[in-house]
Amino acid sequence: MSCLIRGKSAYLVLLCFLLTLAVVGCTDKQKNIKNNKKEKDAVSEGKTKNTIFPINNKNGDLIQVAGWLSRESIAYIAKKGKVYQLYEHQLLTGKDKLLYQGDKEIVTVEISPDLQKTLIYTNSLEGGEITIIDSSGNTLYTNSLASFEAEFVWNPFTNNELVVTTFKEDWSSNVFLLKVNEQKLIEEAAIKPFSQWLNKEELAYINWQEQDSEFQSPLQTINLQTKVESVHSLPKSYSFYAAKEAIVTISTDDEKREQALYTFYNQHFQKYTTVSMPRLAKFNDWFVPYFAINNDKFYTFVPKENGDIETYNKGFSFVSFDIKNGLQKNIGKQLLENEPISLSPNGQWCLYGYYFEKLVNVDTGEIQSLSAKSNE
Repeated sequence: MSCLIRGKSAYLVLLCFLLTLAVVGCTDKQKNIKNNKKEKDAVSEGKTKNTIFPINNKNGDLIQVAGWLSRESIAYIAKKGKVYQLYEHQLLTGKDKLLYQGDKEIVTVEISPDLQKTLIYTNSLEGGEITIIDSSGNTLYTNSLASFEAEFVWNPFTNNELVVTTFKEDWSSNVFLLKVNEQKLIEEAAIKPFSQWLNKEELAYINWQEQDSEFQSPLQTINLQTKVESVHSLPKSYSFYAAKEAIVTISTDDEKREQALYTFYNQHFQKYTTVSMPRLAKFNDWFVPYFAINNDKFYTFVPKENGDIETYNKGFSFVSFDIKNGLQKNIGKQLLENEPISLSPNGQWCLYGYYFEKLVNVDTGEIQSLSAKSNE
């Protein structure tokens, strides 16, 4: 009897042990299934985040990409029949939204620095016309322009003003100040073509003087409120660019004459740093590669060596410089051609090409086409 009891007890213990193993095994299996699902979802989510949807041709023939409307969306111009259209394209979903359409050719699109307004310049035999819309496509301002060509510079400190320069066929020019909120287009003879905003009230331009050697001239400023003009005390330069983040002047390196010297300043013209790089000659002037400023970084194309742009064929490195300390970073390993660039608001992507038809991943240097036709 005791042997039988002992046998049953042993059997019960064994049975409990096996049941425990089964329960634990099922629990572990369920955990593994859940973990695997989470990992797959994470991978899938990561792929989705990194997937860029190019522009298809359902809305007509792609003319060009116009610029950034947000960190994940761009504006592009398409033509369908005789109608020109401006669309917003979501890069991560592929969805399009019509913002504007008309029967006149869209020549220029200039998006305000805060990405809330878009200027559209159309041209025809009757002349030019500007239309400004908000982010939903509602018209804020429209006016005709007696122009053969035109240039527009948004005020990044107000996002409600522009310098508008119109050119006739003989390249004579007129300069206007457009105040969007006040619906006013005022001719300003004191403003010079190709001026850039230094702050809410001041503009700057290079005061070219024939007697200046090495094609360098001083920077001149004008205050729109007081109309006072003054020559700035900065060293002479042959090119400059003003953005909300910084001001950069490009001049000759006194120690290495074949080098270009890029000097970065804050809005009060206090110097951050300088960087030197090879430069190329262009006819009787100096060639300036395309560049952009974004999030305290200066992006540009650096030639492998100095020379003449007409014969130079060794490609360019696409690099960024920290405007405060000059730290340089190469974007990708391949050499590129010097073509226009535009950085996304978060600096993750860069539109690239004469029609902004390519997209560069700033972290990896990977380049892909934004035209679905090119990817077929």
